[in-house]
Amino acid sequence: MDSDDISLDNRLETQVAFMQTNPDISLCGSSVETFSSGKSKIMTYPCHNEAIKYTMLFYCCLAHPTMMFKRAFFEANSYTDGRLEDYLLWISLIHDESIRFANIGSVLLRLRKHPGNVSKHTQIDDSEVRCKREFLKLKFGIEVTDEVVSDFIQVTGRSLKN
Repeated sequence: MDSDDISLDNRLETQVAFMQTNPDISLCGSSVETFSSGKSKIMTYPCHNEAIKYTMLFYCCLAHPTMMFKRAFFEANSYTDGRLEDYLLWISLIHDESIRFANIGSVLLRLRKHPGNVSKHTQIDDSEVRCKREFLKLKFGIEVTDEVVSDFIQVTGRSLKN
């Protein structure tokens, strides 16, 4: 969460209650409202584990600033260095059936959007290509080339940075 983002008053209480009620869930996020210059947009994401794991092939459907996870989960899993470290972590865990993801369908965070946001970019760099290749390898056992990833990305309306 950046200093200009706004956590709703009930965010922590809602997420803690959700985690206590659903002890099988390893980590959970929520929907977010993005805002800038008088405009706002609600970003909703899949709520259930299976849908989240499937959607990760297309985009990161876990809003990083909303993520809450158990201490044991964090101690057993760590971030890598570099861009998209959260997406890389989630991708590395989707094949593990003992790890269950969830999103709470309510907006619990307001995210300020500005030109410097990483998620705002319409071009994909090597970090995201690596994420998608890792996803296919871990989840489906499929090894793909950069050309295959490039073709997939173009179908989604984005392009690779040169």
